Amino acid sequence: MTTAGEIELSIADLRLVARYAAQCTQTVLTIFEESRPDDDRPRAAVEAVWTFVEGAPRTNLQRSAGRDDGRRPKASGGDSARGTA
Repeated sequence: MTTAGEIELSIADLRLVARYAAQCTQTVLTIFEESRPDDDRPRAAVEAVWTFVEGAPRTNLQRSAGRDDGRRPKASGGDSARGTA
């Protein structure tokens, strides 16, 4: 059941949205990796998304990779992590 302003997405819809997000991220991932070669969390997060997109069930893998990736800007301290390079 949804409330006003909410959209209910099927697993197929979620996979489609996740595919789009992963494709967009792939285009900038190499830029980040060039500036932070020791930080593998963004790649791990994208790989977790692709695992879901390719048919794996939603698991804690996607949630934990996303949380780890969200901590990156503060942890790395670089402008590229904040998108201001």
